[in-house]
Amino acid sequence: MTASTPARLTYPVETPPAAGTTHELAPGVHWLRMPLPFPPEHINLWLLADGESWVVVDTGLCRDDGKAHWENIFATTLQGRPVTRVIVTISTPTIWAWRHGSARAGTASCG
Repeated sequence: MTASTPARLTYPVETPPAAGTTHELAPGVHWLRMPLPFPPEHINLWLLADGESWVVVDTGLCRDDGKAHWENIFATTLQGRPVTRVIVTISTPTIWAWRHGSARAGTASCG
């Protein structure tokens, strides 16, 4: 990189995951994105396999499109295993997608 070349992000895969889908980066580590209605237009989230359950790292905004994307992820990636923990890395409204979102979170709680 030179002074005239702007820094660019590099990703472990060629294409970031489409909304409502995941990329498994390592066994049990899934990268997903949820749309935002403002820049940067998305938020990166993570699913971590935890034995017979899942840990969710961040959730996205509580919006109809985000809820639909989570429903797709529950139906595909989570394979019927419950979410038992939610980790919030930033203190913004992003947690509301989980708190007021899908009741399918199993025994996960936040608050």
